[in-house]
Amino acid sequence: MQNSLQQQDSFKFNAQWLLMGLMLLVGVALFPYGLIPFDRLLSFSPTLLHGLYHLFASWQAHVVGHASIFMVIGTAVLLRFPSLLQRPKFYFGMMLVLGVLQEFFQIVGFKHRAIVFDDIFDVFVDVTGALTVFLLLRLFGRISASVAAEKSKGVMS
Repeated sequence: MQNSLQQQDSFKFNAQWLLMGLMLLVGVALFPYGLIPFDRLLSFSPTLLHGLYHLFASWQAHVVGHASIFMVIGTAVLLRFPSLLQRPKFYFGMMLVLGVLQEFFQIVGFKHRAIVFDDIFDVFVDVTGALTVFLLLRLFGRISASVAAEKSKGVMS
């Protein structure tokens, strides 16, 4: 009973810092938009800008980028707060809010346009990246528990 109360207190304390940490991760994900001054690169090297544009501006690269960002964020969150593996609604709610915030900041800070279907698709890709990590870590946890149970059976025999 005491251990359960300590875990709940620990989760409440950690949850206070969770939003700040997630906002920091979104800021890091958006950092390259302000870091790479594309207009200055054009005057410096049109060939370099053309190459960067084709590397990062393709639809496939955009999808992979969104999924990767949220796979990294999801991994960081789940490794820091493993109890979220038992609370999927809370985890996916957080990831959805984070995806909407990331897309909002991208529209306001970089795209300067109204919301279009692609933005909704990007949030879907974000949540899919978070889902992928969730399922992999949950599967890994089950495999680890199964291996540990088999080892303990072998030791007891």
